[in-house]
Amino acid sequence: MHWRSDNSPGLRRLWLVSAWTFVLAAASGALFRWGMLSSFPFDLIASNIRHGHSHLMLMGWATPALMALMAARWPAEGARQVNASVCIVGWTAWALALLSFPAFLLYGYESVSIGTADLPIAAILSGMAIFAWYAYAAIYFSAHRGVRRTPAIRLWDLAVGALVISSVGAWAVAGLMFAGIDSPLWESTTVHFFVDLFGGGWLVLGTLGILRSRLELPDSINERVARVLIGGAVGFVFLVGLPRLHAPELWPLFGSVAAGLLAAGLALVTRKLWCRDDLWHRRVLLLLAVKIAMLASLAFPPLAEWGLRAGLRLFYLHIAFAGFVTIGLVVMAREQWGRSAAGSPSMWLVGTVALLVTMIPLTGLWPRALAGAWTFQFVFVGSVVATICATVACTFATLSNTAMERGKPPT
Repeated sequence: MHWRSDNSPGLRRLWLVSAWTFVLAAASGALFRWGMLSSFPFDLIASNIRHGHSHLMLMGWATPALMALMAARWPAEGARQVNASVCIVGWTAWALALLSFPAFLLYGYESVSIGTADLPIAAILSGMAIFAWYAYAAIYFSAHRGVRRTPAIRLWDLAVGALVISSVGAWAVAGLMFAGIDSPLWESTTVHFFVDLFGGGWLVLGTLGILRSRLELPDSINERVARVLIGGAVGFVFLVGLPRLHAPELWPLFGSVAAGLLAAGLALVTRKLWCRDDLWHRRVLLLLAVKIAMLASLAFPPLAEWGLRAGLRLFYLHIAFAGFVTIGLVVMAREQWGRSAAGSPSMWLVGTVALLVTMIPLTGLWPRALAGAWTFQFVFVGSVVATICATVACTFATLSNTAMERGKPPT
């Protein structure tokens, strides 16, 4: 069954440009791993490259791409079509993320002397993007005012709500910087709150809503229970990842409970989605299942402690964002707009698998006796493969999209 065409070339272009931002973000990840092998070029600092990479991946790739694809699906769910407004907001969010990238590379969150003032340029630019999120939330709720809440829309309600609430953590990070407060506990709390709610709430639930919008099935009791679990738990999972040295003893325990409840809610939604007999759909759900399994393990404090010591948090984030969110957006964009939107999903999947597999030797999942300097070479190769695969897919998509807009069949 084909999805309804929304005739939205503006949204499709926004999605494609965001996909090219994934290429840039992946290349910066490869640069970071190259520095682990020898040294960083141009006197760059590892932490600055890491900040730039993660910021560009989440804000420059996944966020505008998700905004575009969600808006393309709204009319099929009964909401009003507001493509022009979404494009303005999406392009603004994308541009600010791209502008902040060199600032992160050069300065990170440090202040830069401009005239008589010392300003954290990267933080200011990234903070300005938050207003684009607010604008998107306003457009979303306006377009869905009075609309019957389908299962997909209810997931999007949670996702957009998480996007807005997560900004509290971002503002708190900036507040601590400007106030000069040096507190490891509150620095960790604000950063984890923002990253976990933004990623696990906005990006994951938004992508999940797009997957659900593909199924023309009525709501069910299990799904309603799932949404209650998700909505009640997603804002507290960050507690389990706080450094044990600084966090009060009960906080990680509350986080473990929240992780278990969130995993249960996501599992119930995934079970519903699995009924769709489509190979690519199920591949996306398998990536989600791995994320859910890792999340469920956090419900057991001893496993959570071991996972943090074993360095699995970074692997978990890549499973969620480079895995489920990225491949989910690619597959759904291809369903929505055709091959010209995303290129080959197989190429994206090969790059993602290469990236994830090569990260395993850097975690506690790999026997220490088999570790060595080769592991850094291995993970560098994986990041290069991911960058090349995304580049090939985006190049094909760009050529196909250009040919289609000129009225010629893509080659």
